[in-house]
Amino acid sequence: MRAVNAELLIIDPITAYLDGRTDTHNDASTRKALMPLQMMAAGLGISVLLVRHLNKNTTLKAEYRGGGSIAFSAAARSVLIAERHPGEEGVFCLAQAKSNLGAYAPTLTYKIEQRDVEHGDLELESAGIKWLGSTDMSLDQIMRGPDARRDAPLRDECAKEIVALLGERDPRPSTEMKRLLSAAGYSADTIKAAKKQAGARSVRERDPKTRETKSWNWTLGGGADEE
Repeated sequence: MRAVNAELLIIDPITAYLDGRTDTHNDASTRKALMPLQMMAAGLGISVLLVRHLNKNTTLKAEYRGGGSIAFSAAARSVLIAERHPGEEGVFCLAQAKSNLGAYAPTLTYKIEQRDVEHGDLELESAGIKWLGSTDMSLDQIMRGPDARRDAPLRDECAKEIVALLGERDPRPSTEMKRLLSAAGYSADTIKAAKKQAGARSVRERDPKTRETKSWNWTLGGGADEE
């Protein structure tokens, strides 16, 4: 580490680099194995990122979903969890499960895209992250996955509200729909999922002369555009 002036050490996955004497499901054994690594990091003034996989038990709270002992999380200053977005295909969430260094960061959403990388005469197919924004879903909601969302009844109620609002006037401005639904207590993620469930679409309204976009409207009818 000193030879290359490294500031970050990534171990992926951490369980592959522990010897057979370490019981990764035992707190005391795990803490003992991690202690030399903590001391080295403190002595060198570097950051260490340990990667571990999630277990399959979606009924557990988020802090217990990491593979092996909870001592891995207890020893860390910050814990991040990457998981598929339960309501959007191809979208992932990066959420903070623990923070001893400051306020919790917002949960970010992203996609993994194919990217071509050129280096000299070589052209390589690689992958890159496209950051999309953030979500107000709780970490436990994200971790439960799409088949066990406890907020499904709320999403159903929101979908019925969307149908009712568009039954009064269709199409209806997107900003107005979001404002009314937010005022009714629905989160942005619930509104987005309920809109899809209700079969509503966003259609563009253009200026008839300039063809520029005037506004976006929600409708239960057809339409080629999508906001």
